[in-house]
Amino acid sequence: MRLLKNVNLFKFQPFILSLYSAVVANVFYYRNELKQAIEFLEEGDTLIVTKIDRLARSIGDLNNIINELKDKGVNVKFIKENMFFEAKVKDGSLQTLLFNILGSFAQFERDLIVERTGEGRERAKKQGKHMGRPAKNAKDIEKALKLYDDRESNGLSVNDIAKMTGVPRSTIYAELKKIKG
Repeated sequence: MRLLKNVNLFKFQPFILSLYSAVVANVFYYRNELKQAIEFLEEGDTLIVTKIDRLARSIGDLNNIINELKDKGVNVKFIKENMFFEAKVKDGSLQTLLFNILGSFAQFERDLIVERTGEGRERAKKQGKHMGRPAKNAKDIEKALKLYDDRESNGLSVNDIAKMTGVPRSTIYAELKKIKG
C-alpha cells in the first residue's frame, strides 16, 4: 500500500486511489483531473469508483479508460455495480457484456437528463421565465456604474465597487458593454 503525501485529495474526486486511500466525490471536476488521477496510479493500485457513470461520459470512453488502466496494471472496482476488473487478467465474456450493458444504460440515462433539461429550459424561456441567477437591484447597478464612471476621482477599482455595492464584477462589465454597444 502506498501512502498519499502532498496530494490535493479533492483533485481526484470521485476516485479512491489505492485500495485503502479514500477520496470524496464531486462529479464535475473536469476531465483533466481524471487524466491526472490516471497518471498518478501505478501498477498494483486499485481505482475504486462509486458508479460506472462517474468514470466516463460514454461507453466508448468508458472502455478506453478501463483498457488503459488495465494495461497500466491498475485494477478497477465499481462499488454500486459490484464489478471488479483485475489488471493483466482477461475478462470473461459475461462480465464484458454486463459491463457494456450497464455502461450503455448509464450513457442513455445521462443523455435523457441532458435532453430533458434542455426541453425544460426552452419551455421556461417560452413562458418568459428568467433564466440564471436573480437580477440585482437596478439602483445598486446604477450606483455601481456611477462609481465606475467616477473612478478617476474616487480611486476605486472594479473589485472595490463590487464589494461596496454588492453588484458582481461580471454584472458591472456586462452593463458597461450594453451601454457602450
